[in-house]
Order: sequence, then C-alpha cells, then structure tokens
Amino acid sequence: MKKLRLAVIGTAALIWAGCSDLPSFPDSFGPLTTGGSAGTTNTPAGGSTVIPNAGSTSTPTGGIAGSTSTPMGGSGPTSGGSGGTDSGGSTSTAGSVAVAGSGGMTTDPQMEIDDAVKALKGWRYENPCGYVDGHDLSTCSSGEVCFPNAQKVRFAEKKVIPIGGIVGHQYDVTLRVRGAIEPRDYPADCTYLPGGSPEQKTISIIENCNGFSNTGNVQFNVWEFAIQEPKHVYYMNAVKVHPPHRVDAIDQTFTIRVAGGTKIDWQFDDINGGEIRNCAITVPGVAPYPKLFDGNFIQFDVVDAKLVP
Repeated sequence: MKKLRLAVIGTAALIWAGCSDLPSFPDSFGPLTTGGSAGTTNTPAGGSTVIPNAGSTSTPTGGIAGSTSTPMGGSGPTSGGSGGTDSGGSTSTAGSVAVAGSGGMTTDPQMEIDDAVKALKGWRYENPCGYVDGHDLSTCSSGEVCFPNAQKVRFAEKKVIPIGGIVGHQYDVTLRVRGAIEPRDYPADCTYLPGGSPEQKTISIIENCNGFSNTGNVQFNVWEFAIQEPKHVYYMNAVKVHPPHRVDAIDQTFTIRVAGGTKIDWQFDDINGGEIRNCAITVPGVAPYPKLFDGNFIQFDVVDAKLVP
C-alpha cells in the first residue's frame, strides 16, 4: 500500500508518492523559525536557504519598494518591502511650494514668486462715509466732511498684508495703485516717487519720512504703507502744497522690495475724526466703477514681481 507523505517548508507544500526512489523525510520537522522585524527567516530542515525578511533592501525616502527574494525550494516570493515615503510638495516656512525634481527637492521659481505676492493682488482698503452733518447720505456736497458715525471721533485702523515666498529670499514687486483719497501735505523731508502727479498738484506716493511728524498742524488723513523687511515706508496721498477740502484720484505705479515671510503694516488715521467726501470720482477698472464709492478707497494690483538674485 502506497503512503502519501506531506512536507511543509515555509509556504510550499510537496506531495509525493511513497516510492523507493524518492527521498525519505522524517515524520516530524523541526520548528519553523521566524526572524524579527529586522532579521531573516531560516528553514532548519531541507537545506540552508535563507528567506530574507520583507524590505531588507535599504530604500531611500521617496524611492521604490524594497526588492524581493525567492527562496530555493520552489516557494513563491516573500512580500516586498513597503513603499518609500512620498517627499514631494513640501511648503516652506513662508508658504512657498517646493517640488520634487530628479535631483532632489527644488523650488519652482514662478510658484515661489506667486506665493510671495498673493496677498497683494487686488488688496484694497476702504473708508466709507457713514454720517454727515445736516442731511442724510442721499445727497453729496463737494468738499464736505463725512464720518464713520454720528460720534465723529478720531478713527484709526491697522491691517496686515502678509508676504509669502521663502525666508531668506527677496522680491521686487511692481504695484499699480488706484483710488480716490483726500490729499495731505506731509513733512518737507519726504521724497516723491517718479510717476506721480506732475509737480505733485494732486496726490502722489512719497517715501523715506515720518508722515505723522506734522500732525500737530496738518489734520488731513494719513495713509501709510510700511514694509517690515527690508524696512521702508510709503504714504499714498501726498501733495506739496496744503490743500483745500477735496478728493483726488490716484493712478500710479511703483516698485517695492520685500523679504520672504515678512509683512506690510497698513495704517489709516483720519487724525481729526473725519474725511473729505468723494462726490465725483470714479476709477475705471476698479470697483465699484461705474458707480461712485461714497468715501475714500485705494486698491493695489501686482503688475510684475521678480526674485532678487
């Protein structure tokens, strides 16, 4: 009578008929020894073949799974190593996007620049009229003063414009500034930027001064744009001669330099509790055009932006 004998080696099973020309195996095999997570699995019986543990091949982060080995004796391959960790698309401290390239982590220059200036695109400040003496807001008289509310107290407001990009990098950003603002004669040491109103007869942008230093005798509104790094301050509504009550349109382009991860502090201060009401000026291409904005406003649009070498 023929006997069927079964030997299990690892995950393979061998079945043979009990013929005299086949090798004999002991009735009991030694225990299957399993290695630790970092070790190997050995089969004591049936030869000295070593079955490697999955993922024994070292795989760099972001690489392919570890190679697999097939032990002798006909069993199927052991499981391959787990896949490497994906390292693409990390974000820098200041929020710029890095991408994985064939040579390692690289930064897409245009993505970095776009990230640096994203908060400046279309940034806008508005100071609407809420109250005027003697009548409601349905009528508007040129040169009259309006206030946020009937309390008519001094109003000041600060806002922060964050700059993205990469810390350690700097960017030259060209801005187009449009709006309608009451003019102010700032201190004489301020520098007028090119491209403003001819002879500064209507509002132009100035720099490199303390615009608050003459508030003791000039009560018109202050519109300040202060970059924290590298430090630089601008004012948006300067004229050289002390103006009457009026509102001017502004449409000027200027270039600023900002560091990655810095901020711009915006400050509006009406100094004496009111602003000159805008009764006539609309700005084509800027909301609420063609409607009139009842108050003063300004909008920044990014014309160009470059990474400083």
